[in-house]
Amino acid sequence: MKVPALALLTLLTALRARVGDCVALLRGVAGVEASNAVMEAAIAMQGFRTVQKGYRSTSAPAKDLARDHVGPAVAHCGTDRVRFVTHLMGGLLARIWLAGNQPAEMGHVVNLALLNCGAELVNDPGDLALFAWAIGPAALDPGTSPNALPDRLPPADISPGVLS
Repeated sequence: MKVPALALLTLLTALRARVGDCVALLRGVAGVEASNAVMEAAIAMQGFRTVQKGYRSTSAPAKDLARDHVGPAVAHCGTDRVRFVTHLMGGLLARIWLAGNQPAEMGHVVNLALLNCGAELVNDPGDLALFAWAIGPAALDPGTSPNALPDRLPPADISPGVLS
């Protein structure tokens, strides 16, 4: 993923490392770990330890992905203060996980293009069967209908930073 210089500078300004800070990077639904390589390197240069646990977005609904992948990423941070940097679906996964869990030491959450309000594209995928098959069930979760996943989640109890 190419990150514009201004967005990256803003991100690094929002994140101020202290000893023992760990940043869990959660990518979007169709990305791969390499998508965050530049961002991960820039965050590490600021003194943070980074964790990026990959997930197969085609394998399960968002709630299952959050349970199976966000928790282990946070666990990898150990007793360090945990911060999140997320992109698209990664932000929704963090929000799902944080609704029922809280690290002992919680830092900021920086979201790039968060799906808090859902995505109209998935309300009625209609002829997008290939899209649904390729991206997986998690991609169909963030709709904008009143009963869609983003609206069913409780408000996030976090210190946010949002770049979009």
